[in-house]
Amino acid sequence: MPDFPETRLSLLQRLKNGQDETAWAEFHEIYRPVLTRMVVSAGLPVSDQQDVVQEIWIAIYRGIDRYEARSHAFAFRGWLASISRNTAINYLSRKSNPQRVESIRDAATILDRNSTRELLEEQWDREYQRQVLQWAAMRVASRVSEATFNAFWRTVVDGESVELVAKELGMTAGALYVSRGRIMATLKREVESRECAEE
Repeated sequence: MPDFPETRLSLLQRLKNGQDETAWAEFHEIYRPVLTRMVVSAGLPVSDQQDVVQEIWIAIYRGIDRYEARSHAFAFRGWLASISRNTAINYLSRKSNPQRVESIRDAATILDRNSTRELLEEQWDREYQRQVLQWAAMRVASRVSEATFNAFWRTVVDGESVELVAKELGMTAGALYVSRGRIMATLKREVESRECAEE
């Protein structure tokens, strides 16, 4: 898999201008799925998940101008994870009632357990990379045949046998390897172009 870009300082600076809709749209495209997965993985009640994500976005919007960029590559994602954890716990505390206290306590425990610096960095890095891969894959999928992309996805992402997938799709294994290599190269270029655009 290609190397994935970090959140670029230029994008963070553009976010501080609350009127830069393009920057916020880019940021939203990458991070909303990350935040949503974090909320879901914490075991928050389904009825609260989207409300919590929305409150996290509001907290980010209100707090971004106070964020100071640091040289540490994961500092921004650590900051985001801390805001997310605190916002989720505050939201759940406000909404608590006797029937939900246990689920709130469980969610808070999971959020606390997952909010050490090392775990936050690892989780956000993994989620960010997953989201960038999905973004790049959608762009590449729109430019190749469905069968070609399906062969790539099944053998690279799902881990299916090249020989089996090639046979099912009426390709030779060699042709599948070649098309897979081309898609990998295109994915890498997509990720690099996003990185350059953010710089």
